[in-house]
Amino acid sequence: MPSIKSIKKTDTNRFQIYKNNGDTIHVLIIAVRNMHLTTIKHELQLHTPNFILNLVEKPYASADTLQFLNQMQIDHGSFSKLKKIIKQDAIWTFELTKYDFTISFLLKHDAVKNVKQLDSNRYEITRHQLPTIIICTLKEYDIGIESLRYAKSKQQNFHAILSLNSKARITRQAQTYAKNHAIKIYYWGELLTNLSKAWNKA
Repeated sequence: MPSIKSIKKTDTNRFQIYKNNGDTIHVLIIAVRNMHLTTIKHELQLHTPNFILNLVEKPYASADTLQFLNQMQIDHGSFSKLKKIIKQDAIWTFELTKYDFTISFLLKHDAVKNVKQLDSNRYEITRHQLPTIIICTLKEYDIGIESLRYAKSKQQNFHAILSLNSKARITRQAQTYAKNHAIKIYYWGELLTNLSKAWNKA
């Protein structure tokens, strides 16, 4: 990449990226499917990175892990996310993850009293004079039946799927699966509209 001056390997799973703008990104490589706090703290014993590169696709991260990483200002994600950071011309600064954006966005809704992050994909939404609901976020371009089955196997308890991708295609099989399992599938606009309704009431 043109923005990279040099790369130095400092350990078997750690390296430093020196950019032409003077910025340095300290990277820790892991392959962890379940990012629990004890696991992450163990990985950080020797050195604190700027970025944790997880080689596992769609890893699970507990709420306390995400909160810890935000407090430590450590970003994390896939190689494609790291590439975006490297390509930035400006000096890289830590930004809160999408999970914090989701919480802050939901809290602006008049019907919402509080939002609690349960894990990397689920949020518990406490509403004013309405039942509490749990949503599970997905960012796939295509939401198929396998996406919903995977979400159910990992997160289990939730009332609705929120597609973070406004252009995501929801297959007919996924819609049938959701209906049979009493799960609603919403885009952002649809969720915000239905937050004022008792749609999860039995």
